[in-house]
Amino acid sequence: MPTGEVRDFPTNTSDALTSGGTFAIAGAVQRMVENVTRHCGEAP
Repeated sequence: MPTGEVRDFPTNTSDALTSGGTFAIAGAVQRMVENVTRHCGEAP
């Protein structure tokens, strides 16, 4: 179970790992929304 918190500028390893994973997933979701919008011509 992760022990870190999501922070804009993490200052310890646990927060950095949790933040990095969370931001990576959010970025992937945002990218797919952009791809679907471009493909379909409207936001999902």
